[in-house]
Amino acid sequence: MLEVRLVSAAHLRLALSLAAAITHASCGYIGFEATETHRSPDAGTSGGDPQHDAGGADGTKDAAITDGRGDVLGGDGDAGPTSNEAQLDSGPLAVCGNGVLEAGEQCDDSGASATCDADCTFASCGDGRLNTLAGEACDDGEHLATCTTACREPSCREGCTCEWYRGTRYMFCAEQLAREPARDACEEQGMKLVRIESGAEQTFLRQRTLQAGMSKFHLAATDQASEGTWVWDDGTPFWQGMAEGEPINGAFSAWAPGEPNSFTIDENCSEVQSMQGWNDCVCDLAKPFVCKDQRAPRAGCGNGVVEAGEACDDCSPSAACDADCSPASCGDGSVNVAAGEVCDDGNTGQYCQIDCSAFLCPDGCQCFQAGGADLALCTAAKTFAEAGVACGAAGMTLAGVESAAIDQALRSAATSANVSEYWIGLFDLDQANHWLRSDLSPAWSGTSSGSGTGYTHFTNGAPSGSANKDCATVLASGSWQDRSCTTPQAFACERL
Repeated sequence: MLEVRLVSAAHLRLALSLAAAITHASCGYIGFEATETHRSPDAGTSGGDPQHDAGGADGTKDAAITDGRGDVLGGDGDAGPTSNEAQLDSGPLAVCGNGVLEAGEQCDDSGASATCDADCTFASCGDGRLNTLAGEACDDGEHLATCTTACREPSCREGCTCEWYRGTRYMFCAEQLAREPARDACEEQGMKLVRIESGAEQTFLRQRTLQAGMSKFHLAATDQASEGTWVWDDGTPFWQGMAEGEPINGAFSAWAPGEPNSFTIDENCSEVQSMQGWNDCVCDLAKPFVCKDQRAPRAGCGNGVVEAGEACDDCSPSAACDADCSPASCGDGSVNVAAGEVCDDGNTGQYCQIDCSAFLCPDGCQCFQAGGADLALCTAAKTFAEAGVACGAAGMTLAGVESAAIDQALRSAATSANVSEYWIGLFDLDQANHWLRSDLSPAWSGTSSGSGTGYTHFTNGAPSGSANKDCATVLASGSWQDRSCTTPQAFACERL
């Protein structure tokens, strides 16, 4: 049996944190009991290993003072012990704010400075401590709903559109820039050039950029420092070698067949092109770009141990802890089903109730369920690309219409709303006569004499194979027709 002796409220918090860390270490249960022996504040303490609470996102731990025998004082996220606290065996405690760097302090500039926070920890964006002298306009820790990764107020570049997807904010820019100006444009908004880390994210980005008419876009990966060693802009390596190479530490990649190949000596940058995947390319070629709000990943998040920069770690999302090891909180932009959240749009009111309990129906739309899908029929006249943006802003995508039940429900809603024709999420924007749904799954191959995959409902003679008819509309008859994507009309959305 382990005996934990408590001498103050700070000690109590630490003891409970230590017990939780031991109990849940490595996501497995270790038999453990703790008894509390209450003692007066001026009593000595008996040994225990020093433990520190998680500190800021700068990778450091919060200040803690020991009494020389391993017991921890402070370290509970506060600025540390004050001069009024009782003195224990080892002598005076550190006094944050006196301008003297003492044991347990990372810095002490007699208050906040450009390099030091008021609690005597290093100034760092993402540590949850606002420091305007360090150039921060905001600092909400790991939550990106109200503050960007650069500790600026979120804003969207003129001519670009901003959307949330699975708790991450993206900015899509059709403007064509070379890689460095594109990266600068992202950083001006407190964001970073996009880094793709999963197949789901890859699919989402390809879908949205294709709908927006972006055939390719910059990717935040280079091998400029060392030929054949591909790293993200923050220096994290993910691929070694040419096309026959291999991922580093199992990292995600989606290179096109035969890529990367260094076709020319200066192909040191990367792009996402068509449906083929990633390609190494020349850095100064102008193309559209996508920006992303993301903090540096933490290797230890999910191991069940609260480490530096983590507020919690329950191995997986729980009622109290998000998957990124930040506290579960409605309005942080991260959907946590274990905490009872149905949606979370960062309290922007774009598509989610303020308490994260239910989706909001987009303005000007009729929402309903059919065929296992959450649908919306929207009457505003928009081009196919504009309709894709409108669905995305509502946390939805253009409806892929995967079944007859969905098709019939949408037609019924359109009839009741006096809508004759409307866009659905089918297109051959990537490759002529290869029709895809919004989730990028194949829907139809060839022209009207071709064949479909899954449910389709093209009218006779459609798709026509015409070079300028790359998007699908539902006719008043209920059947589908290929049409020019620039035609303004109503549209149907589907919940992601």
